[in-house]
Amino acid sequence: MPKVYLTKQDEMSNRLVLLIYGTMKVKHISQASMADVLEISQQAFGKKLKNRQFTFWDLVRIFKKLEFTDEQIVNLMRERRGA
Repeated sequence: MPKVYLTKQDEMSNRLVLLIYGTMKVKHISQASMADVLEISQQAFGKKLKNRQFTFWDLVRIFKKLEFTDEQIVNLMRERRGA
């Protein structure tokens, strides 16, 4: 079986999705509720989570809904950028 290596970008995307999903669980926010925030279907939100494909504006809305602090957002973006 061939080896698969994750890039730093993949690792950061995985961490972002885990943080979103974990925060949703802690705050008891459903995928349907998150989908409403993004004005998409619940299935489409699940697909975005699975594929780790969020636009900038998706993330802005998600961070607001999950009540991320400015410091949390800056740290996430700093990690993604590799700084």
